[in-house]
Amino acid sequence: MSQNGPTRAQETPAAFWTRADVREALRARDMATFFLLYSKHANASQTAIGQRVGIAQPDISKIVRRKRRVEEQQVFTRIADGLDMPTDARRLLGVSGEGGPEGSQPVGPLGTPTSPVDPPRRVNPAAVDALHGTLAQYARLDNMMGPRHLMATAAVQLDFIGRLLAVADGPTRTRVLQVGSSFAEFAGWLHQDAGDDRVAAHWSDRALEWATEADDTLMISYVLTRKSHHAAARRDRRATLGLAQAALRRSETISPRTRALAYRQIARGHALAGDATACSHALDEARHNAAVTDDLGEAERTLTGYCTPAYVELEAADCWLILGRTREAITAYEDCLTDWPAEFERDRGLHLARLANAYAAHREPTRACAIATEAIPIVADTGSARAADELHRLPGWLGRWRKTDEVRTLAEALTTLPPATRADGRP
Repeated sequence: MSQNGPTRAQETPAAFWTRADVREALRARDMATFFLLYSKHANASQTAIGQRVGIAQPDISKIVRRKRRVEEQQVFTRIADGLDMPTDARRLLGVSGEGGPEGSQPVGPLGTPTSPVDPPRRVNPAAVDALHGTLAQYARLDNMMGPRHLMATAAVQLDFIGRLLAVADGPTRTRVLQVGSSFAEFAGWLHQDAGDDRVAAHWSDRALEWATEADDTLMISYVLTRKSHHAAARRDRRATLGLAQAALRRSETISPRTRALAYRQIARGHALAGDATACSHALDEARHNAAVTDDLGEAERTLTGYCTPAYVELEAADCWLILGRTREAITAYEDCLTDWPAEFERDRGLHLARLANAYAAHREPTRACAIATEAIPIVADTGSARAADELHRLPGWLGRWRKTDEVRTLAEALTTLPPATRADGRP
C-alpha cells in the first residue's frame, strides 16, 4: 500500500461501487464501459464475467466492443445479481435492491418469474433424469401448439438448471450439462420459430458450450446442425454449408438421424448456392440415413425423432423451390401432406405455406390462394414466425395478379398475421 492509500487494483469492492466513473456508467446503463471498469477492478476475464452474469463470452465481447447493447431489464437484473451489486448501485442501474422491480419475483434468463429459493446443497441424479423426461412432452406440445406456449416454461427450467450447475460436481455435473444443453437447444428452437433470432442464437451458443463441456458428441453435432439452420434462414450459404459439414466431423459417433439432419442442411446450402447436382447428392445421403430404423434410446428419439423419410422429402421440396424447380416441389409437398400426422400441426401450417409459394411461383394463383387460406388460421393459432414469413412472401410471387379478387382477399387475410420477421431473398 502506498502512502496515498490503495491502488485501483487493490481497491475494496465497496470503494469500487462508489467511484464516479462506475456510477456514471451504471446511471447511463453503459455496459461496455462498466464491464471494462469491472474487469480491471476484479482482474476478471470476459469469460469469468460472463459466467457470473449468465452471458456467453462472445456476447460479452460484443457488448464491450459496442457491437451489441444491453436493453432487456432481465439482463440488467442478472448482471446486478451475478456481480453482487450493492443496493445503491443497483438503483443507479434501475434494478431493485431486492433483485427485481419492487414487489416482483426475481427473473430468469428469458425474463420470466423464477423460484426465489436457494439452490439445493446436492443434486439427485434421478431428479435430473426426471427433468430430462419432461422435455419429450414439451416437444410434443410444441409440435401441436407452436412456440409461444412453452417459452416461459423453458425459461423456468433453464433457470433451475443453472442453479443445479452451481452445486453439481463430477459425473453428476456432466449429466446436468447434458440435460441443460438439451433444454438450451429447445429454448433456441422456440425463439427461432417465434422469430427472435438474437435470443435463439444465444441459447444455441449456450447449448453448444454445455454440450462441449460434457463431451456429448451427439448434442454437439445436433447443435451445429441447428446453427446451420439459423444461417440458412439468413441466406448465408457459406455458414450453412460450413456448420453442417462440421456437424459430420465425428459422424461415426452420432446417430443416423443426426447425420440425416446434417446432410439436409448441406443440401440446403448447395440449393442456396444454385448447385442442383450437389444438392441432390446430399439429399440422397439424408434419405439413406433417415431410413435407418435403429432405436438408440429415448434421449436420441426426443432430439431427432421427427427426422423421418417424409420429413426429408419435405426439406427436399423446399430445396427444389429455392432452385426454381417448382413442379418437383409441388409434387413432394402434396405427396407428404396427404397423410400428415395430426400431432405436427405447426409444421402442417409451415408446409402448406411453402406449398402456396410453390404454386404461386408456378403461376397458379388460384391454387396458391386456396392453399394459403387453409394455412393462415393454423399459422395464427400456432404463432410460428417462420410459417408467417413464408405466407408474407406470397404477395411477391403473386404481384402480376395483385388486382384480382382472390389475391386482394388473400392480401387482406395476411394482415391478420404478425408482420414478417426476416426477408430471405425470395420474391
